[in-house]
Amino acid sequence: MPNAVFDSLFVTGARAVLEGRHRRDTVPEEGGRWPVSLIHRPAIAEQLHTVTEALIPYAGHGHFRTGDADAVHCTVRALEPRHEAAAADDPITALWCGAIDRVAEQARPFDLIWTGLTLTPVGVLAQLETPDGAGWDFLDLVRAELGPYSWYEERSWQRRNIWYATLVHFAGPIADPAGLVDQVRRLRTMPPVTFSLDHLTLSRFDHSPQHQAMVPTAFHRWDLRPWTGERFG
Repeated sequence: MPNAVFDSLFVTGARAVLEGRHRRDTVPEEGGRWPVSLIHRPAIAEQLHTVTEALIPYAGHGHFRTGDADAVHCTVRALEPRHEAAAADDPITALWCGAIDRVAEQARPFDLIWTGLTLTPVGVLAQLETPDGAGWDFLDLVRAELGPYSWYEERSWQRRNIWYATLVHFAGPIADPAGLVDQVRRLRTMPPVTFSLDHLTLSRFDHSPQHQAMVPTAFHRWDLRPWTGERFG
């Protein structure tokens, strides 16, 4: 499924990897990356894990294996700078949960389609598509219900224009740059796999040194209810 944004990312990412200009992440620190976030844990985690395993011989060891089955996720909204002491009973957590309660009352599950891989200067992404645009409506709803608590992404990044799951976050030298570029190019288009975004979790991330991954721990989970044909609310 052609997507100009993912195509552009691949061109930029391939150049950065081949020239050794890719980003090198470090174990997160207070105020940095990997904040408490609203995420989805996809039902295709094992399939994403298998592809991640196939990338490691080219990427090399020491990178963040974000595509491992216990780590892979789709970020819906990052909510604050990293706070090492973030906890489920923080006052701000209750405010976030109140907003996402309202999202869950209104939102319905929607499909995402995994169509291939792409490369960026930061890492390797699984390319996800929202075929009927429901994913964009959902992001708008989340932002609206969070209101003033949506500030972090708006201050830190541009508005999201892709759905994705990161499989490898670069954290050092790449073992075989040309091989990694070729492998991702070969998998730019894959047989499509559809899954449902049918739940959300409010999660913090902790570094697992055993397999160099950032593993989410859920503070709270919301299941989205299928449409029944009845008016709600």
